[in-house]
Amino acid sequence: MGLPAMIRLAVALSDEDRSVWDELALVTAVHPSETPEFLAARCLAWVLSYEEGIQLSNGVSDTDLPAVSVRALDGQLQAWIEVGLPDPDRLHKAAKRAPRVAVFPHRPSGPWRERCRSARVHRAREIQVVEFDPEFMSWVASTLTGRSRWDVWVSAGEVRLAIEGVERVTTPRVGTLAGD
Repeated sequence: MGLPAMIRLAVALSDEDRSVWDELALVTAVHPSETPEFLAARCLAWVLSYEEGIQLSNGVSDTDLPAVSVRALDGQLQAWIEVGLPDPDRLHKAAKRAPRVAVFPHRPSGPWRERCRSARVHRAREIQVVEFDPEFMSWVASTLTGRSRWDVWVSAGEVRLAIEGVERVTTPRVGTLAGD
């Protein structure tokens, strides 16, 4: 079964770590070449980075923009959030353009991390990498439908996600591009 052309996601977010409690609505187009895991990582990045001014790009079809960005009221870029395994040059550019840069890989990132560490990436020690367990990512990807509801709780780094009455708990590995 393929992905729908559009995802409508209703989210109840309770993030104790960042003091964010909100009901969110995410609507995004799905590019035909987008994998379920990439889309799952894109949705998780948006939800777990949620703050005023957050925007989701059009995914893999927007090559010049980050997957997720945060802009201040004056339009200034505050955060550049990548999904997947972006090229080190792209991260170098992002770190020069935004005060905060993060990456949410959609699959295991070992070889990509080594490639990034051997490249010249501006402020690599400040670029946050948020990586989920592959089984958790597969489960989230398998639940994506045209309309979904997520209940998300974050506390002490632990992420609890309930979808269609099924709940999973994970603690993403959070480190920096330069090292963990």
